[in-house]
Amino acid sequence: MTRILVADDHPFFRMGVDAVLQMGGHEVVAMTSDGDATLDAIERENPEIVLLDVRM
Repeated sequence: MTRILVADDHPFFRMGVDAVLQMGGHEVVAMTSDGDATLDAIERENPEIVLLDVRM
């Protein structure tokens, strides 16, 4: 199971991506909405993949 962090400032997008990833058997370890929270979550959760909105 791949550990994934989803970082996006749009809550509906985060929820949609989370649902699709979980249906695919992946583990979403954190969802964040800003850069500081994303960096904290990366340090805390150690995800294998970060899906990042570059314009948030």
